[in-house]
Amino acid sequence: MASATTQPTIRIGALSAQTGVTVEALRYYEQRGLVRPSGRRTSGYREYPADAVRLVRFIKRAQGLGFTLAEVEAMVQLRAGAWSGDAPWQLREAAVSKVEDIDRRMRELGALRAALTEMIEACDASCSDKARGGPLPCALVEAFDTDDQNATQNHRRKPA
Repeated sequence: MASATTQPTIRIGALSAQTGVTVEALRYYEQRGLVRPSGRRTSGYREYPADAVRLVRFIKRAQGLGFTLAEVEAMVQLRAGAWSGDAPWQLREAAVSKVEDIDRRMRELGALRAALTEMIEACDASCSDKARGGPLPCALVEAFDTDDQNATQNHRRKPA
């Protein structure tokens, strides 16, 4: 419990409730060095500084924006010095890099979507031919059964 001479603290359950992060996740963050308790009560309960709420929200928001936990670890270190030195620029560069990564993944997903759409269209054409009595194989099974790894790779390389 906080006294008049110490900083206010909160227990792990309260930190969990205020941030929406599970107690297990908070313990994992602690293992990774992202969040540190300021001490323990005589009962053994962890006590965190009151500003841990903002830190955990920072971590959660960064993860929500697509940053990996490893990237978040670096960002937490930068956050500590975000108002001095080149930390603000490094945080900005991390955000720019993440946007570039998202753009690359969107291009790849667009290519995958185009490949699947092409397969579906082939399936639709095959199925309508079957309805007319043609003994054609299933176009989707044929596409997925192929040993041609380049078929999918080529679709990924097409511009979205």
